[in-house]
Parts: sequence; C-alpha cells; structure tokens
Amino acid sequence: MHHIGKQLGKLNWRKAVVAGLVALLPLLALFPAAAQAAPAQSYPAQEQWARVYTVRAGDTLGAIALRFGVTLDALMKANRIQNANRIYVGQQLIIPDAPVRPGPGGTPCVHYHTVRRGEILSAIALRYGLDLYSLARVNGIYDLNRISVGQVLCIPATGGPVPLPQPLPLPQPLPMPLPGPGPMPGPGPMPGPGPRPQPMPQPMPLPMPQPKPPVPQGSDPYWRGFYFADKYFSDFVLERQDLEIRFNWFKGGPFNNMPQDRFSVRWEKYEYFKAGHYRFIARADDGVRVYLNDELIIDGWKIQPVTEYRADRFVPEGRHKLVVEYYEEAEDAEITFYWELIQPAHHVQPARPVHPHQPGRPMQPPARPQPRR
Repeated sequence: MHHIGKQLGKLNWRKAVVAGLVALLPLLALFPAAAQAAPAQSYPAQEQWARVYTVRAGDTLGAIALRFGVTLDALMKANRIQNANRIYVGQQLIIPDAPVRPGPGGTPCVHYHTVRRGEILSAIALRYGLDLYSLARVNGIYDLNRISVGQVLCIPATGGPVPLPQPLPLPQPLPMPLPGPGPMPGPGPMPGPGPRPQPMPQPMPLPMPQPKPPVPQGSDPYWRGFYFADKYFSDFVLERQDLEIRFNWFKGGPFNNMPQDRFSVRWEKYEYFKAGHYRFIARADDGVRVYLNDELIIDGWKIQPVTEYRADRFVPEGRHKLVVEYYEEAEDAEITFYWELIQPAHHVQPARPVHPHQPGRPMQPPARPQPRR
C-alpha cells in the first residue's frame, strides 16, 4: 500500500507540472507578438537624425543650429543639453532634420552673415539696420563682446542692408507766361537812330568761403581697444570697440585668437568732462596704467593679485584724452576702470580779494567819516 501511494503521488506531481506548462503556453506566445507589435521609437519630423557634427574651437550652439538649419530648441532636445552655453571641443552633436525659424516671433532669417576678422557685433547690427540687443537675442549671444571669426549670424526679416541716401531732385524752372493778344499799333513816324545801349558790366564773382572741418563735440561712444598677443604691445591681433572697461576673463583670454596668459590691451577714448574734481579708479590683475591727457596718473605696472588704485585730479571743462593700458601675466585676468565726480567746480570756494596796492593783504573796508563838531 505504501508503494502504491508513492506511485500515485508521483503521478499527481507530474500532472500538476504538465497542467502548469499548458497554462503558461498562451502567455509565452504573447511575448514575441508584443515585441513585434511595438513600433520602433519614432520622433517628430523636426527630430529625425540628419548627421553627426563634432564641435570645434570657437563654435557656439546657436551658430551650429543656424549652420544646419535647425532650431536651437530642437538641437538641445536632440542632444539632451540643458545649458546652451555648455558645449566642449570634440563633443559629437546629433543634428535633427528641421527647418530653422530664428528671430523674435518665429521670423525667418533673410540673410546669413559670416563674421570676419576685426568685426564687432554692434557694427554688424548697424550695417543691417538692426538693434544690437535684437541681433544678439536672435543668435543666442549673451556676451556682446564675444563673437568669433567664421561665426555665422542670422539676420532676421526686420533687418537688411541699410539703403544709401537718394540724391535730392534738382529744382525745375517756373514756366514763363505767354503774352496775350493785344491791339495792333497804328502807323506812326519812324523813330530815328538813337544811342546804342551800352552793356552792363558784370559783377565779379565773390569767392565762396570754404567750410571748416567740424570740431568733434561730446564723448566718444566706445573705447577703442587694441589687443596684443604679448605683454609688450608688439604682437597686434585686432582692434574692436568696447562699451566699457569692465572685464573678468578668469583663467582664459578675451577671445579665441588671444592667449590665456601674457597678453596686453590698450584702450583709448575722448571723454567730455564738466569742470570739477574727479576720482579715477582702476582695479586690475595684473598690471595697469592710466593716462589723462598723456599724464600718467595711475601706475600699477607689476605682477599682482586684484589691486585697486585711485587718483584724484581737477579736470577743466572740455574733451580730454584717456588711455588705459593692461597686461596679464598668468592665472586670473581682470581689469576694471571708471571715474566719479567728487566736487563740481561751482562748489569750490573763491579766493578772498586782496588790495591792489598791497599784494597779500586782505582788503580793509573804508573808514566811516566822523561827524564834524
């Protein structure tokens, strides 16, 4: 009996296994069908992969998007980029296949401008009749002083080459009235020969005064910045216009064509000052020199951490020349220069009058006449 019960237990176990396998067969058959039925991951038309681009020195994400005709948002989404300013040399970017619609409100580009050596963003905006900040916003530029040679800029539909002024039309002569019909003169005596009219002498033409060249008034709108690839102002790289001298390049250089260390910059401009006492302030790492009308007023030409220098001067009213020289030795690079009015000229106390016959002595009031007794 024990043997028969053991045999029955084995049979029941085998039947349970077979029944379980039979129950699992429909489930197993569903898996390959599901794998075949699941479509491959599809992307919208603007995210279909077109090609792979390797980032080079001087590239920006906005310029790459313009170059391949895609939107900046689509390019960032295709490559899972959170910060448009964080790309590196050698990085491989997937370029989605999509038309570009840059510009405010989806305005398409009507022209593309390739940056050439020596060009600045404000001059490019002026050339196409655009606002500087609108051009920077369309191209995703956050630093108005950081554009590179070869960079492609989108010119939106609101801009275009500025037309040349048309010449004014010449004045047309007024028509002379024709004589109307009148009575015919009757017969009369023939006039005798009279004196011949003498020709009137023509006046001599007076010489036209030559216009004098205009005298520049006011302050220059920009600093003229001359950038050199050494610290001795000999290896010239380019000239550009800077709105102000307030730069912190950290451990890098001003732009791609400049070295990170041992470079120099000279800024020049003419500024119109009201008469008064001014304080000139320069803060630099490393060397800095400041000239006012070719007079050296700040001399910090040495290797140093960030150091602030001040110079107080009385400046008469008018245009005055300012020159700022800077050089970077190594590590961090920083330069700032500005000025502030300490005391206007009309607040200065005038000197006390002195007697004309006794120099140096204050003028005494005249004595009152004594009454006669």
